[in-house]
Amino acid sequence: MGKLAQKLAAQPLYFQNAYLSSAVKSQVESGNFAECYQTLTDFDYLEAKIKRPEFGVQALITDYDLIDSSKVATHSDDNSHEVGTLKLIQGALRLSAHVLAEDKTQLAGQLLGRLLSFPQPGIQALLAQAKRQDDPWLRPLTPSLACPDGGLRRIFKGHTSSVSAIALTPDGNQLVSASYDNSIRVWNLETGKQLLTFFGHVEWVNAITILPNAKQVISASSDKTIKVWNLENGNELLTFIGHTDSVVSLSVTPDGKRVISGSWDNTIKIWDLENAKEINTLEVPGERVIHVAVTPDMSSIISGNGSGNIKFWDLDSGTEVFPFCSSIKFRRTVALAPDGKQLISDSIDTTFWSLETREKLFTLYEKPEKVESWAETLAVSPDGKLLISGLGNGTIKIWNLNTKEELGAFQGHVSAVTSIVVTPNGKLMISASTDKTIKVWDLATIQKKELLTKNEPKSGITTIIVTPNGKQVISGSDNGIITIWDLITRNKLKTFPHSNDRSYLQDLVVTPDGQRFISASTNGTIKVWDLTTGKNLNTFVGHTKQVITIAVTPDGKQLVSGSADTMVKIWNLETGEDVYTLTGHSDYVLSVRVTPDGKHIISSSSDKTIIWNLETKEMLNTGEGIIRWGKKFAVVTPNRKWQIFVSSDTLKVLDLRNKKIIARFTGDSELGCCTVAPDSVTIVAGDASGRLHFLRLEGMQV
Repeated sequence: MGKLAQKLAAQPLYFQNAYLSSAVKSQVESGNFAECYQTLTDFDYLEAKIKRPEFGVQALITDYDLIDSSKVATHSDDNSHEVGTLKLIQGALRLSAHVLAEDKTQLAGQLLGRLLSFPQPGIQALLAQAKRQDDPWLRPLTPSLACPDGGLRRIFKGHTSSVSAIALTPDGNQLVSASYDNSIRVWNLETGKQLLTFFGHVEWVNAITILPNAKQVISASSDKTIKVWNLENGNELLTFIGHTDSVVSLSVTPDGKRVISGSWDNTIKIWDLENAKEINTLEVPGERVIHVAVTPDMSSIISGNGSGNIKFWDLDSGTEVFPFCSSIKFRRTVALAPDGKQLISDSIDTTFWSLETREKLFTLYEKPEKVESWAETLAVSPDGKLLISGLGNGTIKIWNLNTKEELGAFQGHVSAVTSIVVTPNGKLMISASTDKTIKVWDLATIQKKELLTKNEPKSGITTIIVTPNGKQVISGSDNGIITIWDLITRNKLKTFPHSNDRSYLQDLVVTPDGQRFISASTNGTIKVWDLTTGKNLNTFVGHTKQVITIAVTPDGKQLVSGSADTMVKIWNLETGEDVYTLTGHSDYVLSVRVTPDGKHIISSSSDKTIIWNLETKEMLNTGEGIIRWGKKFAVVTPNRKWQIFVSSDTLKVLDLRNKKIIARFTGDSELGCCTVAPDSVTIVAGDASGRLHFLRLEGMQV
């Protein structure tokens, strides 16, 4: 406990609340920048304000905004470095807000994970103070979380499945999101607070739009319905029924009187919102309609499908005016320029068309073989100067429409970007993804050249293990890359591919002598490697489908493998000989383990768990199998005191003596695997973005 914490603890509750409420404001109003700076870099102050229910993380973030007020700003030239320090701390808090709103104990871990790389004295002093925790906690050893000096501003989490669409209210204050979890959620864009959740659809919500009056939200669903909701209270006002398949696209006329829907039933429907009835149905034979849009003058409907066909329809008569001819098939998305004069279509290229002449104006890139991923969604900034393209691999590209230059790319999502919107003032961009998150980005970073200019391929960490001597970590990724790390320095030592086909790595084990490690892959092979040189010593071939799980016997002589072919195989580790195949499962074998005495194998599938006698190969016992997909739910520390497990994006430490969670660490992406060093307190976790989180359990006796 620091000096401020001790002082506050000695005071009555009303005094503590009064101080936390007014301290920074008073310092700002008096023009005392030095005192304000001291308060906002004091971990005790940050922790006290976050932990009080009267305040919380957003109230703390607001404190930092006060340094822009006139009295403090007069000193900003003399204190520019200190102001920059405060902005970085505020940025770290903003990026961590969704975590701290749910779990206030993670303040120290979140700050270290985001600020460790910054040398500023104020930040280093703050982090040093943060490390002095009394309760157990997970201390990041590296800056493995998103830093506050890039384009990412805030993360929204709440949906439990892919976020399919987002929309902004006309004033830019509220964000509405739709998801495959069948819900619609309303958020405060500035604070990230979830305001409302709408439930009513019984299948995926695929599209949403907000009426110009900002009072109603319209949603389209795979349950074949379109619903109208009251944006203020979440009440369902109206349901349109008429489509016979999933409704996947929506558009509203600028006057807010009609809504247009596109469906997989090969139709476009026009609905009267005022009279709650269907006006017209446009047939599109043989084509699932995946995009609909209305021109600003309300004269035409534009529709598109996944085969490259773009059609124009007269809105009033419902007749097809003309088709657009596209030379490249599989156009994924279309958008209208803000002035309504140009149509933009995107897939493996980005093409601009004149709506007046129907001619192609220009293409931003035309080399499909060099495109790392197709576009899934498009947006144009309100001033018409920027084109923003969301790709299937999670990358967001930014283009200057005047110069046709690619400015760079935001990389923060780990899977497809499904929807993008830009705030009316053009300062922020919001993106939604199948990774279940919504991210807010600062478009001003484009001018600061802080965007990545090279789109590096992402590779999620799928499996990870520590060597027996506790000196190295080996990780495997979903693009087949094996990486060896120094656990002490956290530096990357070697990187090499498992095979030339970039197959997905499923599992890794190290031999008891620590000289070799073995990898299992989706291509059905098992490979043995020299840990020192990284040389491939042997390849085991025998499974007919992906190898999911492997284990080595305690004597280091045999390897056991489980596969999607339902088989458990026993191999001679020296010769690579397929010694025996155990049959008994009827589904994928998700886990194999060898008992410490080396006498039994335990194999698990969704159908059952089987105990085998390793010597006789007899089935000894059966029990319930692994219900859900996955082979690594928990790792018990070598001292047998704690269990480490991952749940979505959070790593948790369970005290096995009292069965209580004693520490948590939440990452920016879903965690896929974890391992523990022999010291029982050093933990390494891998996530879907390809980052490794090196953590240390503090405050517990080994």
